[in-house]
Amino acid sequence: DPTAVGASVPSYQRLEWTGDATLCLMAREWIYRNRSSLTLGEMVILENAMVTNETLAFLCIRHDLHHHLDHCDQTLPGRIESFR
Repeated sequence: DPTAVGASVPSYQRLEWTGDATLCLMAREWIYRNRSSLTLGEMVILENAMVTNETLAFLCIRHDLHHHLDHCDQTLPGRIESFR
């Protein structure tokens, strides 16, 4: 089963794939409604900039959403602090 690492440890690959698709769709809709004068190439560049890990990490930290992350990575808090 590609969605499971082990019997007791789920993998979230399918959920991540669905979330990525939803995020891209939302970004495209926003661009289409708010920046419709851009060329297709400019829209693609803007979408890519909006959905990068760096942009999303910045927004997550700026709005204190990182406090709601459910993770088991002991290095994550330190990495978040160094990102700030």
